[in-house]
Amino acid sequence: MEKSMSAGNKKAFGFTLIELLVTVAVLVVIVTLAIPNFSSLLQRNAVAVSTNALIADLSRARNAAMTNRAKVTARLNPAAGNGWSMEVRKGENSPFAGTVLLVDDQSNTTVGVSASTIASTPVIVSLPLDITFNSLGWVDGAQGYSIEFSNASDSSNVCVERSGEIHACSP
Repeated sequence: MEKSMSAGNKKAFGFTLIELLVTVAVLVVIVTLAIPNFSSLLQRNAVAVSTNALIADLSRARNAAMTNRAKVTARLNPAAGNGWSMEVRKGENSPFAGTVLLVDDQSNTTVGVSASTIASTPVIVSLPLDITFNSLGWVDGAQGYSIEFSNASDSSNVCVERSGEIHACSP
């Protein structure tokens, strides 16, 4: 026995226009809510990237000083506007002369940089900042430094202790 298909037995496949419009409207609302959070995430990430890059650069400079048994100077330069760069040189004669060991250009970041001494009464340090490690890995000079990276939504500090220890720290 064969069944004949009548107009009432046909099943429709696909979506109606109203279902599509509701789906698009829900997606627009979700995207509208997510965009501000995403841009804030990108700004916080830029600070974290700069902090980690500086810790790595300073650690390389300290390691080079101990490995070569010579003074190594790391110069932190602020970029015009925002961003920064680091240049590391090995040399005994002047604080910033000698062989270039490392250049790290972070001038395309969206973070600002400032520095101060680590003391009971911190003193703002003008940039560029030279941090010289001696052959034992200690910082030449009477104090350590606190370097702050910041932008509109976040800030982070890197501390360079007199003993040469380099770590993220609270302001």
